[in-house]
Amino acid sequence: MNNIWFLSVCLVALVWAKPSPSHGDVVDDVGHILGVNTPQTDGKPFPLPKEVNDWDEFIYLNGTECMDGQQTGVWLRKGRSEEKLIVWFQEGGGCFNVITCATSASNPTGFGGNNQPGYDGVFSPNDERNPWRDHSIVFIPYCSGDVHVGNEKSTVPLVGQRSFKGRANLNLVMQRLVPTFPNLKELVSTGESAGGFGSFANFDFINLGWPELESRVMVDDSGPIFHDDYLAPCLQTRMRDYWGLSTTLPPDCPQCSKQGGGGLFEMYNFLQKKYPTASLSLISSSNDAIISLFFGFGNNNGQCNALLPGLLPTFEAGLRNASETYMHDRFATMLFPGASHTYLSQRSFFTTSHEGVSMDYWLTQLMKGVFLKVTPWDGLYGEAQYTDQAMSSPQAHNFTRSRALLRGP
Repeated sequence: MNNIWFLSVCLVALVWAKPSPSHGDVVDDVGHILGVNTPQTDGKPFPLPKEVNDWDEFIYLNGTECMDGQQTGVWLRKGRSEEKLIVWFQEGGGCFNVITCATSASNPTGFGGNNQPGYDGVFSPNDERNPWRDHSIVFIPYCSGDVHVGNEKSTVPLVGQRSFKGRANLNLVMQRLVPTFPNLKELVSTGESAGGFGSFANFDFINLGWPELESRVMVDDSGPIFHDDYLAPCLQTRMRDYWGLSTTLPPDCPQCSKQGGGGLFEMYNFLQKKYPTASLSLISSSNDAIISLFFGFGNNNGQCNALLPGLLPTFEAGLRNASETYMHDRFATMLFPGASHTYLSQRSFFTTSHEGVSMDYWLTQLMKGVFLKVTPWDGLYGEAQYTDQAMSSPQAHNFTRSRALLRGP
């Protein structure tokens, strides 16, 4: 009788001790509670398409949420190599007020009708100029409104409640993605616009899933972060609060959350210090019309309460400050003059250049460990320094007039 009583007490204690989901937790198919700072890697592998370079069918994932509560998932494309993987974060705006929420992407598959990610730009598997033509790809649609990094349900004034679950969704992807590619050697985190921000903000998170990689690459297309002098802390605070960034920013980067709401720019130094052999990069236009618009909501005397965005005359200054101050030797830049927005997935990718430096060449050099800093500003880095590897290229003679700085690994 005493033994039965003891076992009963133990059973009750175990039931009470079992953790239960709380606000912000991610729960997988079998009830495991997943965090949002360390990726889960114990799931069932994804079924890869039978044919190489075929997007196949969209894979929905239980537990994922778009802003409106719909379920989302991933597209997968098996490349010629399963040792090289691109994690692509889709573009689509950001939701933090009535205007931005009305224009933020919300399609669970990322596309309308029967459309798929396609084969333009760096998605081309057959163009010899594309350094990613052999890579496998996981394409993460954008419908979370939080640049792929949120973990919160919030009520936005004049909009209503929205689920900002980009990071939570990503963890459900990672739980199955890591066992799908167990022999991975090279990981590329990339995307455009909101996906560019996502590739940058999630770089640490996804790399924790494969601790023994030979190559780690980040290509942020049109998702720059500026110093607090150029990106209003009140706007950063709004994004932190609505999207729940306090639970998704790296816990070992306390400086990324400064008192008063700023500090997001500290992610640049954090990533370069934590991953000193990684190849990091930014593509942007000096007066990007779209990102200027979003950042313009902070151009209101530090109040961030204007219904319409103000002009942001400091965008170019903020971009230049970031590239000069926070992007060091292993951080490549392809910065164009003008107001264009996004480049990598465009049909024009292979024909776009800045004063003799083509985008495909710049990206190819990055994948080789040569870091080209192409900018629209004279004298940004002083006298150019060149490596033997870079100077042996057919385009080397163009780099003096394109003001590019080349440094090897």
